[in-house]
Amino acid sequence: MNDELNQVLNEYDAIEDAAAAEAYLLSAIEKSRQTHGSKSLFYATLLNELGSLYRARSRFAESEKYFLEASDILRKQLGDKHPDYATALNNLAGLYRLTGDYAKSDAMFELTTDIYRVSLGEDHFLYASALNNHGLLLQEMRQFEKACIMHEKALSILAKQDNPIAHATTHNNLVQPYLQLGRIQEAKDNAHLALNIYEKEVSKNHPLYAIALNTVASVHAHEGSYSKAASLCNDALAILKAFYGETHKEVAIAYENLAILYENSGHVDEALTAASQADRIFTAVLGEDSEAAKKSGIFKAQLEAKTKSP
Repeated sequence: MNDELNQVLNEYDAIEDAAAAEAYLLSAIEKSRQTHGSKSLFYATLLNELGSLYRARSRFAESEKYFLEASDILRKQLGDKHPDYATALNNLAGLYRLTGDYAKSDAMFELTTDIYRVSLGEDHFLYASALNNHGLLLQEMRQFEKACIMHEKALSILAKQDNPIAHATTHNNLVQPYLQLGRIQEAKDNAHLALNIYEKEVSKNHPLYAIALNTVASVHAHEGSYSKAASLCNDALAILKAFYGETHKEVAIAYENLAILYENSGHVDEALTAASQADRIFTAVLGEDSEAAKKSGIFKAQLEAKTKSP
């Protein structure tokens, strides 16, 4: 069954068109239900893939439906202490983070990390990854002390492993909570550590390097060096556009970050230009009813109002 499943997943991963990928996955799920049954691990794995696809496309209600069905199958088949069940909960926790249901997300991340810790041990990569995910949620909840604890614990685990990308990502994750807590030098150190590791491991033309540039930019912005920050954000945007093309969700996020930076520095016209680009891309890629498009539309309207005010 593993060979069959791997073949299905590999074929799915090779499909670049989003609509074709969805159609392929729906067909594979139906075949799996008929062949393996609706309570099989094969079926649950494909449901998780479909949930991830819908989550990436901001179709959150559909994503939740398939994640919940998959997690229920895994719990019944493997038990509620199994790492595969924890992974299903991690998917749900990430979904609830995106939809702003922080209470649910927080509870599920707590459960996920606990299952990984008990079933896999405190030195396992998945435990460190779950700690990082929980830390990112806590940042959004503005619980920066707790977020630091999660990321620092993850970093101590990853320091023992040969995984420089995960190591760099964790350094990058620590920057914002350190800034919020006034630990500026630590924020700088971690931002540049992440940037240097990404440069060595993936080159300066990779999206991860662009993300690290944006993080370094946020440090400069925090210190009021908006021109340096804007230059780095524009460099990051150029990398993302070259890698993904002009119309991609990550490019839209970069435009939005740039718009926020321009707004904070008092350059409202430039902010509106960047926000308009973000709104256009979010709408084209995710649809006008997606949460990202709705939020970007509101932000754009707020900036338009500012440009018209005396």
